[in-house]
Amino acid sequence: MLKHRMAKCWVLVVFCVGVFSAAAQTPDPILITVSVNPDNNMINLVEVNLASNTHRTITAFNEISYCPPVVVGGDLLYEPLTPDQDSVVYQVNITDGSITPLDSVQGLRCPIPNPATNQIAWLQPDSDRDQTAIVLTDNNGADPAVISRYQQTYDLMWSPDGEILINTSVSPDGVYRPLHVYYNQESRPFWIREVGLVIDYAWLPDSSALVVAYYTPDALVIGTLPRACIVEDPCFPQERARFDSTSAVILTDAIRTDHIILIKERTDGRGQLDSTLYKLDLTRSDGLQTMPTPDGLTKTSAIYWGETLHYVGTRFDPTTFRVNGSAIYFGGGGISYSAADYFPISIIWANTAQ
Repeated sequence: MLKHRMAKCWVLVVFCVGVFSAAAQTPDPILITVSVNPDNNMINLVEVNLASNTHRTITAFNEISYCPPVVVGGDLLYEPLTPDQDSVVYQVNITDGSITPLDSVQGLRCPIPNPATNQIAWLQPDSDRDQTAIVLTDNNGADPAVISRYQQTYDLMWSPDGEILINTSVSPDGVYRPLHVYYNQESRPFWIREVGLVIDYAWLPDSSALVVAYYTPDALVIGTLPRACIVEDPCFPQERARFDSTSAVILTDAIRTDHIILIKERTDGRGQLDSTLYKLDLTRSDGLQTMPTPDGLTKTSAIYWGETLHYVGTRFDPTTFRVNGSAIYFGGGGISYSAADYFPISIIWANTAQ
């Protein structure tokens, strides 16, 4: 299962919504994606079968999800953005598209399922929204247990082995506390604040290290932190790549033990977003490599199915503020899937993603 987080990728997805106003035993490559209907701005949850070159709409919502939707078992959890109302998390049956409100999780937001256990981490703002608790439940939302509380909390992420939960937070005294860890029933910070301002992070698939993107006074740096620096003694990250400080980076779900696919973004003076796909080899000091993609594409997410890289590519016209089209592309630059009535903005799950 893909990792899910409130990260820069989902911010870009929300922006896109606005401008729309092998062997016999090997399963077919199936993606679950978010697509926007440009005529009415409805948010469609769409299953794409890359082998049969077909897609099927699971269901639709009026609003983009407050947090990235997540798949738990055969269901999908979706929380429509309702800033002036109490939030409601809906359970969507992927097979028949039926929608059921999860009444057992009232007040809980942004579910993050543990990839290895029957457990989900949630955010729970208090009634005054002065503090936010991290709450653990089972997969049905039962047996809630508060494990920590901060003034603000976001970007919850489990390690792939399900043993470590990390987050970014602001402490009750108003101090920014980047990267807290909950491990062995204890919560504490593990990022050395003097290193820089954290903007994104992603686990290696074997849970051996964390890839971190952070700003220093003069650069945007990609570094790695070994597991011991998270659960034992904090340490300085090992720098793997750097960009100029006017850039932004999304660490994607396309990650392997030896490399990660990232998206670098930069806006020019005319408001045009330059979006570049990179492969970062984590075993080399000079391992940053530009991935070939068609000109003019804005990328919003990337995943692997087997050995093939897939990502969402969108064409945006800054002069008309309109999206001219979008599709699923593969690593070599060609189109994996497109259709006249299909406008993907993100990939949220793949049937072989771990």
